[in-house]
Amino acid sequence: MSPEEAGALRRLQDDREVRDVVLRYARGVDRRDLDLVRACFEPGAPYEGSLASGTVEDAIRSLADALGRWDATMHFVGNQLVELRGDLASCESYAIAFHRRERGDDSAELVVGIRYEDELARGPGGWRIARRSARALWSRGDATAPRRG
Repeated sequence: MSPEEAGALRRLQDDREVRDVVLRYARGVDRRDLDLVRACFEPGAPYEGSLASGTVEDAIRSLADALGRWDATMHFVGNQLVELRGDLASCESYAIAFHRRERGDDSAELVVGIRYEDELARGPGGWRIARRSARALWSRGDATAPRRG
């Protein structure tokens, strides 16, 4: 394999690994696996969004409380643009987050369009988010009728 081919292969692998960090984050949220969510970030990573303005640890504490309001969530990650710079990367991802609660008269659905703007760094353990900005772009909420039978 030529050096050019090896470099191209490395870029493809890095691109895939960066995208996978965002997908693992979504999996961690939807499975209520906060250790998996935490593993996607560098400790102390700056975080700015509806969950918190501070660090990822602040956001994870807020996330734990927020998830308690919903019986189920599902994050669908769509468009992702990755820009690699050696051991650093930027990744802009668009997602739609579905939330559902079924509690008698307190049943509800909430759908939110989100843009994640992440700065990532590759370390000994692989790629992790070193800074995140999460912006809700739109939302739609509905009270729902409880399921029957």
